[in-house]
Formats: sequence, structure tokens, C-alpha cells
Amino acid sequence: MTKTKQILWLNQIKHILYRVFTNKKVLTSYCEKYDLFFRFHIRDGTGKDIYYKYGVYGEDYITTYLLNHLNITRNDLLIDVGANIGWHTLTLSKACQPTVLAFEPDPFNRSLLQENIALNNLTGIQVHGLALSNETGTQTLYLYKKYNMGRHSLIKQHNSVRSVEVPIVRLDDLLAREGMQERPIKLLKIDIEGYEFMAMQGARQALLRCENLLTEFTPDLMKQVGQDPMDYIRLIREAGFELQQIDPEGITVPDIDRIIRDDIQVNLLCRKAAQR
Repeated sequence: MTKTKQILWLNQIKHILYRVFTNKKVLTSYCEKYDLFFRFHIRDGTGKDIYYKYGVYGEDYITTYLLNHLNITRNDLLIDVGANIGWHTLTLSKACQPTVLAFEPDPFNRSLLQENIALNNLTGIQVHGLALSNETGTQTLYLYKKYNMGRHSLIKQHNSVRSVEVPIVRLDDLLAREGMQERPIKLLKIDIEGYEFMAMQGARQALLRCENLLTEFTPDLMKQVGQDPMDYIRLIREAGFELQQIDPEGITVPDIDRIIRDDIQVNLLCRKAAQR
């Protein structure tokens, strides 16, 4: 057994003991691959992936691809929508500390995100307690069960257990207020459980100057609130992106019709032609 596997096995034992015999709500995991620490709720799946399952987040293949192919520099602007405890924010910031705008409307996840930034002494990250939409105001954020606190959404789901009112804003408006309305965007990552189309409707200008868009695509949730998933695909293409699907096997051309018909959740890595 390798040293890493030994540590993960011991952490699994500790995790069980903490849950059964203590009142601890938050643990700290160490990710050796990126030399980063992550504080997480003891029941949440993202933290458990790092703490005792894999040593990294379960979708680390995406992170590896981004770091190997995007050539992120200190001068770049990255936007992380649905930042959760900060996996993408921290791993993409670690090497060269670009400017990152991280959006996390849930107060508890946002507190952990801010702690994780401080814990790793990272700079250049702006945390916004806002949800993105196609308008400005307030909206209900539905909180998922604690075993997957990354699934909170502005769309109510079967396992939503409670809710909180959060401010919503158009990304284009916020970037204008920050004086970033003309700044190129190296990467916009968005994972907000089916609400991506509404959020990106308020980011049409940002998408035009964005080089890479990493988006979760969940047709089933979109259909539940009367959205046509194809409308989101059209919006992405109209902004000049070419669609690619990223999964553990690598990059492929997605069969959008099949994905929508069969309600398959996928990650799309959409790139401007010049960036491919």
C-alpha cells in the first residue's frame, strides 16, 4: 500500500470516528497533488472525495485538462460561478494566482470558501455572495441535503430540504460596476444545477470576450422549470463557442440531441475556435 493510500484509509477511519463520537461539523483535508488544504462539511461529498476517497475531487480530470491546456497566467481573469468550497477557484489559482471572481450565494459554503482561500494564502480572488441570473433582485436558493452541498440551486429539486433568500445579479452588470466590462475572460466555469441558461442570459457580453466556457449541462432540471435545453446550446453557439464534451476518457464531440432526449448530465468545455 502506498503512503497516499495509507493516509486515505486512515482518514476514512477518522471520518467515521468523528461522525459517530464527536460533534465536529467541519474537517480539513489536504490535497497533496496541488498542495492545498480544503475545509469541508463532514457530510459533504466534495470534501470526502479529497479527504479519504481519491485525494482529489472526483472530477479532477477536468482540472488536469484545464491546467495542461489553458496556459493560465497571472494576468488572466477567471470566473467561477457556483464556487462551493473552492475546488476550481483554488486549484486554478495555485500556480500563478490570476484574478478570480468566485460566486457562491450559500452563506455556509461561502464561509468555507473564504476560509480555504485564507488557509492557502491565495491572493487575487474576489468572493461574491451572489447568484447569477438574467435580472437583478432576490430569489430563493434551494439547499440540497448535506451529503451533496454542491447541488444547491435556484431550481427546487427532490432532495431540497430548506431554502434561503439570496441576491441575484446579471454578470454583465457586475463586471461593468467592477470596471471589467472590456476585460478578456480566460475561463468562465459555471455549475449551478440547471440554472446555467438563465445565468448566461445575463452574461451575453461577457461570453463574447470569453475564451473558454466550462459548463454543466443538465437537460432534466431545465425541463422541470419549462426551459428548452436547446436554447442554452443556441446561446453558447451564438457567442462563438464550439462545443466539446469532457469526461474521464477525454474530449469528444457531444451528441446534443441524444443528451437532451435521454436527459444525460454532462460537462461541456466550449472553446472559441482560435483557442482550440
